[in-house]
Amino acid sequence: MSEQAEKATRRRGDALEAAILDAAWDVLETDGWNGFTFGGVAERAHSSKPVLYRRWRNREELLRATLRRRGEVTRRELPDTGSLREDTVGVLAGLNQQSSSMIALLSMRLSALFQELSVSPAELRREVVGDRESGMATIVNRAVARGELGPKTPPLRVMTLPVDLLRHELMMTLEPAPPETIDQIVDEVFLPLVRAASGVVESSRKTVIGQPSSSPACTEPSAAPTPSSPCAAARPAATGKPSATPETLRHAQPDQPASQATGQSPQN
Repeated sequence: MSEQAEKATRRRGDALEAAILDAAWDVLETDGWNGFTFGGVAERAHSSKPVLYRRWRNREELLRATLRRRGEVTRRELPDTGSLREDTVGVLAGLNQQSSSMIALLSMRLSALFQELSVSPAELRREVVGDRESGMATIVNRAVARGELGPKTPPLRVMTLPVDLLRHELMMTLEPAPPETIDQIVDEVFLPLVRAASGVVESSRKTVIGQPSSSPACTEPSAAPTPSSPCAAARPAATGKPSATPETLRHAQPDQPASQATGQSPQN
């Protein structure tokens, strides 16, 4: 017996199951669904078909277990830089690196799967993701807690939007997204939307969180602004005297030349 086979015979419990599922992923990646058989997986795992059948009744159960295992081993720690933008870029960069090959695999090599089984792409994704909280939800909630966003918790659809957009990009191109695509998703789509959804009001002068700008635009008619309106603050206070005009200046001091009444120096 070879050293490798002898080592394989000593595997038990969780260690044996993990080795089988890792081998199953390798088979799925190299041979596709048609090669994803109990015999092929057992051979790749240096195990036997009876060992597999004691754990999974059919290929669909083995596939689901394989995807759950893949989701566990590829899980990454969420970035926590103190910046919503940098955290979001970090999440997308990690997803871009890890998921491009998986998405291409599932879209191209599992096409036969949906003809044989009643499993949907959404179900496959749930097997990978599990019931854990969305990483983007955690990041957005942190930003709300530290005051980087407004007081309202944005809808989950808004919080997960950058991941959904990147996943769509990967599915459509079947290759990793370039860095500028990630920047566009974050800066041009996600950040403006999540700020508005959290209660951040954008003003032409400044950004105010949770309340309107302290200097709203004047919208009253110019004839009679109310004392408490923003228009009153934007205009000079009334002095009770009529405004000086060239006509009134000429008649105000008849003994003086018009040049002196207007403050201009006489011309020689």
